Amino acid sequence: EVLASGNFDLLNIAHVRRLEEAARSGDVLVVAVGKGPSRAADRTAMIAALGCVHYVAAFNDPAPLSIVGKLRPDVVVNGCDESPSSVEVDNLVRSYGGQIRPAPSITRSAA
Repeated sequence: EVLASGNFDLLNIAHVRRLEEAARSGDVLVVAVGKGPSRAADRTAMIAALGCVHYVAAFNDPAPLSIVGKLRPDVVVNGCDESPSSVEVDNLVRSYGGQIRPAPSITRSAA
């Protein structure tokens, strides 16, 4: 199980490509969507519509610590929405033997 998280405000092609790459790190991709300036329900629905995403969860804290604690994913991919990683999340994942991986560096193409 792979977990990626972020606010995903103004979802763009770089987000999608990072999530597609994160999905290649395991059999199931769970995306945790955090609170942000735009409607969480809309952002959650857009993420859920992506073919690479299996499950979506919402969180209200600065980091998805409670989701990581409940799911205990094998891999946590940091930076899918260009947010900095959470030291608390990283420490929790390492405490149970999980892996932390950075999201791939992907640039948006000019349209």
